[in-house]
Amino acid sequence: MVAGNVFCPWQGCGKRFTGVWHLRRHYRVHTGEKPYKCPACDFASAQRCHLNSHVAAHHPELHSAR
Repeated sequence: MVAGNVFCPWQGCGKRFTGVWHLRRHYRVHTGEKPYKCPACDFASAQRCHLNSHVAAHHPELHSAR
C-alpha cells in the first residue's frame, strides 16, 4: 500500500490519505457531521453511499423511483 501524503490534523488521529477529498470525508468521523438526510425519516449519514443503502433497505418505494 502506498503511504498517503495528507494527514488528519485531529489530535491523536494521525490517519493518512492519498488526497484531500478522502481527508474531508474522514473528518466527518470526528465532527459528527451528517450532511446526507433521508427524505422519509430521521436517518442521516456522513456518506452518500450509506444513505443510498438505507433508502434501498427501508424505503424501497423511494429507491426504485431514482
